[in-house]
Amino acid sequence: MSPRYHPLSAKLPATSEDNSSFVADTFASGTITQITGVPKRCTRNLMNIGLVDFNGFDTWLDDVTRVLRQKNLHRLIDADIEHPPATSPHAARWEKVSKDVRAWLFQAVSEDINGFVCCRPYRCDFADEYIEALKKTFKKTGYLAASADCVTLWTIRRNQYSTNSEFEEAFRDQYAKLGQRVTISPFFLSQVVLHEIRYDNPTLVTVEHAIYDRTYTNAEDFSAKDLLRLFNNLIRELQNVENSHAAASIKNPNSS
Repeated sequence: MSPRYHPLSAKLPATSEDNSSFVADTFASGTITQITGVPKRCTRNLMNIGLVDFNGFDTWLDDVTRVLRQKNLHRLIDADIEHPPATSPHAARWEKVSKDVRAWLFQAVSEDINGFVCCRPYRCDFADEYIEALKKTFKKTGYLAASADCVTLWTIRRNQYSTNSEFEEAFRDQYAKLGQRVTISPFFLSQVVLHEIRYDNPTLVTVEHAIYDRTYTNAEDFSAKDLLRLFNNLIRELQNVENSHAAASIKNPNSS
């Protein structure tokens, strides 16, 4: 490999540190290390897989792992696999290949995302360290994690699921996850979920609207507990309807 290093990579934490002690503290002789299986000659003919927004990280990492696995380089981004010991004849080669893969990864990530990584105190000298830094940046509780969860919730739509109940369950679960970080109006979300199934089950939606119209004078009175109760009621009713339709189709397989 002969990568072209992005100028911003020079700002990554730990790039100017002494790497003489880069190996893991303990090493069991004969175990697999990150250099295991790496071909003697590594080319730069790796697929261009770009990470341009905060919500595509998991898919991007899956794609990166798949591409690296095809080249037998996937162990280099796995922090659970030990680095070769400093005394290994492969240590210098591992250091070079790992840094080359890190450079390729860095080039694949947008400058904005790398900026978020650079402003955090994460060591990023080697490929596995850079991947771990990305994971910490995306998965930690904070702005980026909340941002990703917000977009995930906002993009959940009925047409992504085969049944109404599956849609309601997905929306409920994502709301429960997001609710740990962000306060969102329960009333607003109740209207979203009812709106999404209005054509599939208009009678149920009308009944729910009528019930809540009689119960709540102000939208602000509709609480998070009320929203979860709505989710559970909808899921139960929708599953009953879906099960009835399934049973009917079994009895009358030729009915449309």
